[in-house]
Order: sequence, then structure tokens, then C-alpha cells
Amino acid sequence: MLTSGPSHVSDSSDANPELSKDHRNRFKAYKIDLINIPPDLKDLSFSADADHAKSFDPSKFKYRMAYRLIKKQHQKIYGHDMNTQYGQWWNDEDVGPGLVELLQPDIEKKLFTFVVMERGEWRFCETGEEYKINKLSKHSMHADGDDVVTWGGEFFIRKTPVMNNEMQNHLQENAETLLQSATRKVHGPHSWTIFLDNDSGTYSPDQEKINTFRDFMALNLQGLNVVVMNFEQHTLQDAKKEQKDENLRVKKGLQ
Repeated sequence: MLTSGPSHVSDSSDANPELSKDHRNRFKAYKIDLINIPPDLKDLSFSADADHAKSFDPSKFKYRMAYRLIKKQHQKIYGHDMNTQYGQWWNDEDVGPGLVELLQPDIEKKLFTFVVMERGEWRFCETGEEYKINKLSKHSMHADGDDVVTWGGEFFIRKTPVMNNEMQNHLQENAETLLQSATRKVHGPHSWTIFLDNDSGTYSPDQEKINTFRDFMALNLQGLNVVVMNFEQHTLQDAKKEQKDENLRVKKGLQ
């Protein structure tokens, strides 16, 4: 059984008072308990990298202050309250379509920041300039200050053309081709693809482990095409910028 969001729907007025009232009302954070967790999942885990390790040194005053702020921010974003909603997907094949229904990518066009914790909990919320977390690491906030996560990055979901069997069987190898087709409006028969990456300066997941992480997520998100890309790929960077621009136009009521 996979428990799902909106497992937490958060009014972020406390998290960031500069948000407009509309943004506060629409801001949501999610926790999803993943299943199909392999026994060696910890082998896929990543610690805070050398540049950030100093901030995880409890003997340093800066660390103690930053850690306290991170924990406080995490509680504001993910703390359970009267707005918290819960749900479950009872069948594995319902999870992918259920995630699409939950996040409404055809309407919202959001880009999400996420972490997957070592016990398999997937945490994420919308990313963007208006959601800066007090200049702290967003991934550290999602991880509640833990110095180790299974994965950290960003993701978005896009409508993509229906693929032939060969491309479907080699989905990861055809990631760029699929993403290029998803940057244009798709007409006619289509499917949905989630594009995840390793764009976390704090935890810096190794691109050599991308296929392993992709297989793990694909087991959990059946019914949804799952692709994981290295954040440095130009095609992905262009698509993420386009995703942010489209979302901004939606918020301004231009679409």
C-alpha cells in the first residue's frame, strides 16, 4: 500500500509572509510513502557534500543556528494541522495516474523540489523564487536537517506523445528525445512523463546512480513514464526554464 498526498496541504503564510494571499492559499507540500524499497536502498544514499559539510558540523555556532532555522522551517511546511489531508492508492497501477490527478500538471505547470529519505519517504513542494526558504538549503529543509538522503533534486510532469514499443523499452536512453517532444504542445494520443533530476547542491547525487534511482521510482510510479536526467544537460535546463516561465504566465492569468 502506498500512502499519498496531499498528505500535507500547507498554508505557507508563516513560512514566507511575502507571498501573495493567492499564493499562500495555493501552496502545498506533499509526503508520499514509497513502497518497493530494495534492501540495499542505503547504498543509493548521499551525504551532504564537502562544501556543505561544514554547515552540518554541530561544533560550529553557524551550524547550530542554521540547523534550528531548518528544523523550524520544515515544521512550518510539513507540520500536521487542520489543513492536512490524507489519501491512499490501493493498487500499484493507480499511483502514476493518481499523481497526475493530484498535481494537475496540465493546469499548474509547476516545478518541484524534492528529497527521498532513506526510509523511502518522498517529500516535495513547488520551487521558485517566491518560495525561497530564508536563503537556507531547500533540500536540507525538506530533509529536516538530516545530513543523508537517498536522493535530492527537482522534477516536473509533462504530457508526451505515445511512444512505440522500442522507445518505451529504452525510455531512459531516449530521455532527451522524449523531453524535446514534451517541450511542445502535444495533440492527439498522449501519455504522461515525470522528469526527475539530481539538482541538489547540498547532497549532489551522483549521475552514475541515475539508472538505479530511476528503476526504484519507476517501480513506485507505475502508469507514468519515469525518466531521471543529469541536471547539467542543456535540454533539461531549457525545459525547466520553460516550465517556470509557463507557470509564471499561468499565475498571471495569461493562459
